Amino acid sequence: MAASDTADSGAAVVAGEVGKLAERSSTSTKEIAELIGGIQAGVSETITAMCKGTGQAAEGYEQATRAGGALEEILSRSKDMGE
Repeated sequence: MAASDTADSGAAVVAGEVGKLAERSSTSTKEIAELIGGIQAGVSETITAMCKGTGQAAEGYEQATRAGGALEEILSRSKDMGE
């Protein structure tokens, strides 16, 4: 019976360690999922900011183009008045 008791004791130790490992794996998986979620949120915010920045740059370009056209018109009319 001593050999049987030793085997049962060894199996119990192994089962306990497997249980601990499963618990740590579960905790680690949850932590990884949280990290991935944070990264995804950061990427989403970055994309939103980039799209907004691109739109603002395009709007700034359009305003600068209109301002340049207005200045050309002013210069043209100033020359016409001077002649």
